[in-house]
Amino acid sequence: MAKRKPPPTIPEMKDMLWKDYMKTRHWYHFRKTFDTDDAICAICGKKKWEFYKKTGLRKKKPTCQFQTHHLNYDALGEETPDDVLYLCKTCHGLAHDLEMASRTRKGIYTILYDLFCRSTPWEYIPFKDRKR
Repeated sequence: MAKRKPPPTIPEMKDMLWKDYMKTRHWYHFRKTFDTDDAICAICGKKKWEFYKKTGLRKKKPTCQFQTHHLNYDALGEETPDDVLYLCKTCHGLAHDLEMASRTRKGIYTILYDLFCRSTPWEYIPFKDRKR
């Protein structure tokens, strides 16, 4: 029987490629802490789970896919709930689209991104020397 290899240490996690870090048990368990019965999107307020009115039990399928997004990458491997946002897939995509458009184009995209940042808890801090 093959032994499981030990989980990576924090310095090893900080040096990992992003896609490899997303596969670690640490990230899996950290992300699952946000998946509660009352989980909501931090931007639009959409609820992840619906409940049956008569029984009060949670429905089997979520309303949509939710994703955990890093606000900064300084504490990679040692994240706290303050370092991430739990977002629905739509808001996560919108935030990244506005962020990219505001950096590559001027005008309406920059205005929309600035408005988005002022009206939500979103704050983009780039990951320095990010490995792809």
